[in-house]
Amino acid sequence: EESKMMEMYLKNVFKFTRSHTVLLDLCTSSFEAERKHVSSGLVPLTKSLHWLMQFAVRSFELNEEKAKYPLADFKTSLKKLMGLVSNLLSMDVDDQKWVAQCQANTLKYFPIIAESMDRIFSGDELSILVVGIIKAINPYHTNDVARLNLIRVLTKSMAFRETARATFFPLLLEIFTKYLLPREESVDECFITTAVLRTLIGFIECTDNKETEHRELRDPKDAAEILLQFTPMLEVLIRSTLLLLRAKANPALLPKPTPSVVELIQSDGKTLAIDSLVCTITVLKLLPPKMLLDYLQSLEERSRFIFLVNLLKLFSLVLKVNPFSEVWVIFVTLQVQVICKVHSIFGPVLCETARKQATLTDTQEEAISLFFTLGLDLLQHKDLKTEDMNERRKRLVLAQLKEDLRPEIRKSFTMLWEALGNQRPMFTRALIPGMFGIISTRLTSDGRTIEGKLRPSEKMCMDVFYSMIVTEYHATKKLNKVERYTIEGLSQIIHDSQGRGEAFYKMLDKDLRERFKEDPENEKAPGLVFLGHVSHLFGLMASLLKFPTTAIYEDERNRMALALMEYLSKPDENGNIRREMYFRYVQYLVDLHAEIKNYQEAGITQLLEVDMLEWSDDIVEARGEFPREMERERKERLYQNANSFFTSGQDWERAITMCEKLAQYYRNDAYDYEKLADVLKQEAELFRKIANAPRFYPSYYRVLFKGEFPEEKDGNEYVYRGGRMEKVMNFSQRIKRKYPSAKLVMRWNPKESDLKDNKQVIAIVTLKLPACKTVISNGLATAKMEREVKALHSNSRVTKEVVEYYENNSRSVFLYEKPEQRSKDKKPANEFKELWVRQHFLVTETEFPTVKRRSKVEARKEIMLSPIENAACMVHEKNQHISKEIQEVHKAAKLTDSSGKQSLSSSNKLPKVELKEHKHGGSKGSSTLATPRKIDRTSKLMRVKLERNSKLNQSAKSQTKVPVNKLSQALAGTIDAAVNGGTKLFCEAFLTPAYRKEHKLPEDLEKIRTLRRRLKEQVAILRDGLSLFKSVCPTEYVPLLQHLLATYAKMEASIQRYYEFQ
Repeated sequence: EESKMMEMYLKNVFKFTRSHTVLLDLCTSSFEAERKHVSSGLVPLTKSLHWLMQFAVRSFELNEEKAKYPLADFKTSLKKLMGLVSNLLSMDVDDQKWVAQCQANTLKYFPIIAESMDRIFSGDELSILVVGIIKAINPYHTNDVARLNLIRVLTKSMAFRETARATFFPLLLEIFTKYLLPREESVDECFITTAVLRTLIGFIECTDNKETEHRELRDPKDAAEILLQFTPMLEVLIRSTLLLLRAKANPALLPKPTPSVVELIQSDGKTLAIDSLVCTITVLKLLPPKMLLDYLQSLEERSRFIFLVNLLKLFSLVLKVNPFSEVWVIFVTLQVQVICKVHSIFGPVLCETARKQATLTDTQEEAISLFFTLGLDLLQHKDLKTEDMNERRKRLVLAQLKEDLRPEIRKSFTMLWEALGNQRPMFTRALIPGMFGIISTRLTSDGRTIEGKLRPSEKMCMDVFYSMIVTEYHATKKLNKVERYTIEGLSQIIHDSQGRGEAFYKMLDKDLRERFKEDPENEKAPGLVFLGHVSHLFGLMASLLKFPTTAIYEDERNRMALALMEYLSKPDENGNIRREMYFRYVQYLVDLHAEIKNYQEAGITQLLEVDMLEWSDDIVEARGEFPREMERERKERLYQNANSFFTSGQDWERAITMCEKLAQYYRNDAYDYEKLADVLKQEAELFRKIANAPRFYPSYYRVLFKGEFPEEKDGNEYVYRGGRMEKVMNFSQRIKRKYPSAKLVMRWNPKESDLKDNKQVIAIVTLKLPACKTVISNGLATAKMEREVKALHSNSRVTKEVVEYYENNSRSVFLYEKPEQRSKDKKPANEFKELWVRQHFLVTETEFPTVKRRSKVEARKEIMLSPIENAACMVHEKNQHISKEIQEVHKAAKLTDSSGKQSLSSSNKLPKVELKEHKHGGSKGSSTLATPRKIDRTSKLMRVKLERNSKLNQSAKSQTKVPVNKLSQALAGTIDAAVNGGTKLFCEAFLTPAYRKEHKLPEDLEKIRTLRRRLKEQVAILRDGLSLFKSVCPTEYVPLLQHLLATYAKMEASIQRYYEFQ
């Protein structure tokens, strides 16, 4: 309100004609006096200076005595005052707040001062004063935002003064070059500078008609002349717009403008990228082709192609994201029109480069690739395909375009392709996806186009593709690149739509066969060779892609990927392996395994690629997450990946092997001792895990398919490797989800009734991993296994963790045992006497773990164990189990022979303890015969108590922290069974004179000796276990210990006469 009142007073009331001299003298003397004495008195003066200047100018205009008060003197006074203002703006603040306040006031009100002086000075005089003020601003104490905003406000008035441009435009060019590119820490300066540019372009594009008082489009020649002064900023403008558009899609790339700047520009802050793009499109629209070419030629060669790369990247991004609304038909069409114009202008430049240079630089190659990609994007852009538009949009677009722009695009595209000559194969990757997209858009299911013939753009793509095949073959005698990217292109189309993919393949195959038929020189090679490979690969790929990408179809996807890899690993007619395509499907299989947490398989699969790479400096192309890099860098990266997979899968031994490979490389080749130190630390940690960390191994299952299955033959038999900690019920449910209509039976073979009543039957049983010695004794071991087992068992220092790992890895022989009771009695008194066991040994095609989770059974062996052999096996397994638990407690208690203490196993006799008669215990004669499943009631009560106190044992800080729960359970289960069943039944069945009388053959006597020896081992092992249990027994376990000591004494007495019998 105060400003309005002052304006009204100045215009209608103020009539003083001589006050201008007084006001200017007052302002000048005040500036001089206050600056000399370094006073804060200038603060109110700078706040009111714009009003004082307006009154002074108004007073001079009202004065009629021009001779007495000439214009030249008034200008001189104003210039002197502006000089003092410039001095003020250049002053250092030096902790004097009044200086900063004066500078801020001056910058805030200077546009009004300049507007007042506009009535006095000519354009060139005023621009000199304004530029002087702006350059005087101290850059160290004044915010760039304030300085740029001052320029923004002054731009319009300065630009429209023709005589002011010579001075003011160089200043604008300077700030455009410096501030247009956004910075990571702030975009405020870029935000305001873009607003300055927007104002300037508005002036360049349009002019004010003084007669009609309306804005009109400026003559293109005049606009181009003005814009010519700003062509040096083009490079920065392109980079800025590209970065801002990327940040629009991903806001994390740049910060947001501060609210104060948004308010200053009166924008919502979201249009910065759009404003920058509009400026770029308008500048390129206004610049004539010759000016664009002249600018391009003015750049040094490397900068020239960097500029082209950024410009083509920007255009590709614009066509991809289309930042403007679809309803903005005119501007969207204008945008496409400008892109087509630039594409046609720069095509000849790239053609000349391709002809002159036998070898392209990386930047030149990238520019040409982007040029091709942009051309293909334009050819299939909906705003150029007028034949597919509705009538209303077609009229609007044609009114803007005037003509079809695609012929010119095709011309530039074809000229560059022909100019490349033998360098064409390097652009196969950039071209094939876009060309296939154009050709496949309008296909019907039988591989024909909708109109029955190819459109010009489609025909051009087929011509280029045919040329691509012939050129690569004659240049390299190979078809690696064109085959690889053809299959990738087909894969993408069939992945999007299987029907369209198959139709496109039919059309492609038919067209190429016709072309090769008309070209006898190339018909056999590369023609039929290429078509044969693509046909086979496409068939395998289509089979792979037809399965859903879920864990349920893991086996089928795995099988088809391996079939593709097998085909790709075979040398072609020239002895070449399609490495890049092979690696692509290796990575596909790695990702498949990693996705469903098959980490061991993922690591083993990753090594398939590692083994084909060398420690060389050859360049390998980018693929997926892998950048373009040297072969040794890729090999190092893949070793690290495999190491990570093996570590996650608890295959620490293989992870150590990866560390050793990397350590050897870092030590002897790369000489990278920092990485060497890191990998050695990692290796040390893996060794600690082997020694101390618990490890769980997966189970194995035999699956038999009977009936009609879509992907399986009747009678197919496989061994499946389950997941870690996966139980048979979880595994069965997984199979059931895959085959919901099949009947699952948990037995070795389905019954006849199952097969009769169901079309699909699946039999599932859990398999054992037989001990390696068992595999060797049955003649099923490989020579490698025999060597490893011999070396392993010949060293007494090998720990159980190492043995366990070898017993669970590299296994191809599995065991299923089925007991057969041949006793004539329905409930025999001694169930073991006639208990035969049928052992089924299954041999798979591959060893586990491998690149797949199932393997077909290729061989079988069946063995029948006699009752005494079964008994010996059961005793042996129990002995191993108890020994394992003893070792666990030994490790926990840190009781080793090397400590100097007496070994627990060396005690000759157990200490005497007071035997107590338990309520449910009896005398020796009172015990009844029982199977191992019938346990003495006293033992049951003890175990209930044990389970109740086990948690207390883990948390209580009493006598010991050693976990003894599993050891006590193993001891109790064996000792109680030895007295009341189990071991005692073995003795009564097989270690009696009557049994020996019936079995006099040497092999029978050897079986008796084996059982007796293992029983003796069990007694010794139990004695060691009890002695160890006593040494670490917590208080709450004492009753159980006393019970076991008493029961052990009875057991030893009861069976001693059997195993001493000769």
